[in-house]
Amino acid sequence: MRPLRLVMSAFGPYAGEVEVDFSRLGRTGLYLVCGDTGAGKTTIFDAISFALFGQPSGTDRTPRSLRSDFAEASMPTFVELEFEHAGATYRVRRNPEYERPKKRGEGTTTEGAGAELNAPDRPPVTSPRAVDAAVVELLGIDRGQFSQIVMIAQGDFRRLLSAETKDRAAILRKLFGTWPYVEFQRDLEAQRAKLAGQAAAVRQRLGELARLCTLEGDAAACRDEMLEREVDARALLELLEGAIDEDARVGKELDRQLTELSRLVDARAREAEQAKRYAELNGQRAEVERVLPDARAADAAAADELARVAGRGDERTALVARIGVARESLPRYAELTQAQRLEAKAKEELSRAQEDERAAREAREDMQGRARELGKRVESLGNAPEGLARATSAVREASRGVDDAARGLKEARASLERLEERQTSRDEAASLLEKAAGRFERIRSAFVRADEAHRSLQLAFLDGQAGVLARGLRDGEPCPVCGSTTHPSPAAQKDQVPTQTQVEAARSRRDDAEAAARTASEERGRAEERLASCEAELAELASQVGTQVTASDRVKACERELGRAKEASAAAVAAELGAKKKVRALDMAKAQLADAETDLAKGERAATELGERLASAREGLVAARGRSASLAEALPHPSEAEARSEIARLEGAVSAIDAERGRAEEARGAASAALERLLARRETLSQQLDAWSDKPPVAPQEAEAALASAQEERSVLVARAAEVSGRAAHNETVARQVRTCAREGASVSERYGEVAALAYTANGRLAGKERVSFETYLQGRWFDRVLVAANRRLLVMTDGRYELVRHHGAREGGGTAQTGLDLDVRDSFTGRPRSASSLSGGESFKASLALALGLSDVVQAHAGGIRLDTMFVDEGFGSLDEESLALAIRTLTELSGSDKLVGIISHVDELKESIDRKIVVERGRTGSTLRIEQG
Repeated sequence: MRPLRLVMSAFGPYAGEVEVDFSRLGRTGLYLVCGDTGAGKTTIFDAISFALFGQPSGTDRTPRSLRSDFAEASMPTFVELEFEHAGATYRVRRNPEYERPKKRGEGTTTEGAGAELNAPDRPPVTSPRAVDAAVVELLGIDRGQFSQIVMIAQGDFRRLLSAETKDRAAILRKLFGTWPYVEFQRDLEAQRAKLAGQAAAVRQRLGELARLCTLEGDAAACRDEMLEREVDARALLELLEGAIDEDARVGKELDRQLTELSRLVDARAREAEQAKRYAELNGQRAEVERVLPDARAADAAAADELARVAGRGDERTALVARIGVARESLPRYAELTQAQRLEAKAKEELSRAQEDERAAREAREDMQGRARELGKRVESLGNAPEGLARATSAVREASRGVDDAARGLKEARASLERLEERQTSRDEAASLLEKAAGRFERIRSAFVRADEAHRSLQLAFLDGQAGVLARGLRDGEPCPVCGSTTHPSPAAQKDQVPTQTQVEAARSRRDDAEAAARTASEERGRAEERLASCEAELAELASQVGTQVTASDRVKACERELGRAKEASAAAVAAELGAKKKVRALDMAKAQLADAETDLAKGERAATELGERLASAREGLVAARGRSASLAEALPHPSEAEARSEIARLEGAVSAIDAERGRAEEARGAASAALERLLARRETLSQQLDAWSDKPPVAPQEAEAALASAQEERSVLVARAAEVSGRAAHNETVARQVRTCAREGASVSERYGEVAALAYTANGRLAGKERVSFETYLQGRWFDRVLVAANRRLLVMTDGRYELVRHHGAREGGGTAQTGLDLDVRDSFTGRPRSASSLSGGESFKASLALALGLSDVVQAHAGGIRLDTMFVDEGFGSLDEESLALAIRTLTELSGSDKLVGIISHVDELKESIDRKIVVERGRTGSTLRIEQG
């Protein structure tokens, strides 16, 4: 990648738009970027990095901070880079996010970040993310690798030169991407720590299980002694298995005793149940004998009631016959109902016909009146179309008047605004002139005072020189002025004579004041020219449009004229609306009149039809009334409802007789059944009691006492058996957990041995070994390549004296610190290596420059063998003597060779003399500027 042209606008310290044409610097060799500190030398590389990757080169600068503080609000901030890569030319343009004035209205708005990449063989790429990806794909490196390869910042590599292994590892990790190996080391250590924690957890769990064991006697004492040390899983299992076997033996004996007691309890339970049953049967038989007389009396009463109810049979037969007669007449009530419904319908029809006839008559009268009114309205609105035509013409005239008045007002206001702008510019110019004139008078007064002070000091200095010369005269020695050897009247020396330095300082102050006065005079002249220009522009405009007073009066007159035109237009529009309303009313009246005449004709026809319908309704009503009267006279009840009510009453009486007979029969059956059950129960109880006639049971209280005694004895044995069984089951559970814990402990111990060895090795923590981590070991291989490439340059720059080598082994007093990347320098004068931090300032610069160049070579190769035809070296040359500087320049010249252009960013004067091609950056009050010098 070779930059061809760079444009920066409102970027960093550059207030305006500046261009760097790299093609003028050639394609190979060295060029210098020089200028004052802070002028913006490194900003050139920042701009290249930002154009390519959207980020400046340094980590202390962000894209939002790239907007120049010197730039005017309207000046856009952007960077445009044209570069050559693989024989093709590309152009990339970017702008950061920054605040700019709104294009409309007041205030500011945020200009979003933008980017565009133009390539010769593909369409433009326009979004920042897409441009980032396209540049990385094109160059084959990212922003970090670009900064490491192309920009050599000496401060960074001096830190790399003097850093310890820990700090140097962090730098190389960033350069060569060895972070995954750190993660690998951390993963191994995390696995080791996890396994160590698991082993501790297993030991803790064994202790908890030992405390959970339920042991007695010697076994409990052994367990307590074990807890004071570390619990052994195998010994704990032996204790548990012994206790479990003893509990199993005791449990068997208890089971045998419980079997015998259970048989005794069952026998005692049967005896108690028999005694209780015998007492209950005696009580039940006595109760049966007591209620038996009452049951016989109830059965006799129920038989008497049944005989009485059976005597109402004739009454029921008569009621059933009456119900049959009433049901035979029901169909004729339906005919009566139908006749009455037809009569009512005839009445309704007659009423509706009479109402419709009356409504039709009233409607016909209303339609006749409405037709007469509509005819009169049509006649009164006959001239409406001619009025609308006249109103429309008046509206068009009024609209033209409003447009003419508005146009005149706009022109008058524009003239007034131009006058006010010219007057404001003239007032501002006058104010600036007043300030410039006042400043000039103040500075001129200061110059007069400085000039007088300088002349006074110069005269005093000249006057005092005679006394100074006279002080050195000796009789017989020639005077340095006249050559005489006699000095009859030497000049007296004054007390206070200014020195040459004081005179020069006063002259410098006079010159500074004179320059300031000249600048102030120029500023006043520019202010006078601006005021004259503003007054001329104001006078020219006044000659065209008049003064502000006349322009303001013209605006007011135009506003009044526009108001009158708008009022006339509004009146014409109102008149037109009225005329349109009358035309619409005429059209509506005509339509309504036609509808009314049609409706009137329909009404006449409807009246005739309604007369015929009314006569027919009257005839139907007379016929319906006759039919209803004849049917009503032939039926026993006025209506079907009354007939059905009588039937229901008779059926209810029949149902009451049937229900009474049913209740009597049910009561007799229940009384007879109850008597039979009592007799059968007495017989059954007597038979059951006869079974114990030979040997009646003991008293229930004695049997219950014997049963309770046997049950209590059995409960004691059950509790003892449960205790032994529960203890055995608990210990068996604990034993299973101990076996599981033992297996886990063995597995963890085996894995911990393997992982711990790997973790200690990878992290450089093996006892008695050099403390080199896995990442440091790999970095050492990369670092050796860097040192090989660096020593090719360092041997040249030091005339073969120094060579960088890696220190092997631990530093004296290093303790447990990591080693493997410590750096020594081998001095050919002594043949012995020593720490690189012992180099002097100039030697340190040469070593760090060589290290940077070597690192750039290795990183460039590590990035896929990509080719970058440009490199920048930033500062550090000020610490070199003349010979070392020449060697460094020779090294960089050899580096550039025939295919690379190297830019040195420095302010060292010797470099300005030895390097012809330069980019000169100058700092000013309004921002920095730059230029290219050749030869």
